[in-house]
Amino acid sequence: MTSLHIDFTLILEMLNFVVLFLLLRWKLFGPLMELIENRKKKIEVEIKQAEESRKNAEILEKNYKERIAKIHEERLKIITQAKEEGETIKEEAKREALEEIEMMKLQTARDIELDKRKAFLSLKEEISNTAVEIASKILQKEIDIKTHKILIETFLEKL
Repeated sequence: MTSLHIDFTLILEMLNFVVLFLLLRWKLFGPLMELIENRKKKIEVEIKQAEESRKNAEILEKNYKERIAKIHEERLKIITQAKEEGETIKEEAKREALEEIEMMKLQTARDIELDKRKAFLSLKEEISNTAVEIASKILQKEIDIKTHKILIETFLEKL
């Protein structure tokens, strides 16, 4: 009877083990496996999101570097353009100043020439008046001034 009893205990222990295993699987392993599977899926999603974020960050970094390069190029272009405009303005101002100086020289030359003519005409008139006086004193006649001036001017023009 002992041998039967051992077999029966063994069977009961095995049955007890199977029932315990099924209960644990149903109540513990099932939800635990589901929890592990959900966690695994969540981690995979987070890894994909992290990868996408990294790729987006790389794209943004590349875009920022390109924008910085473009801004740098534009800055250099603007500086170059400003220098060229400055040189143009400088040359224009220089040219205008030279033109103004040239115009002033011409105006001064004209003024000098006009003053010369006025002085010459004034001198010519004084000479003719003096000549008329001298001639009238020499001739001791009374000739009218117009006739004397005409005679003297004719004389001076022949010179």
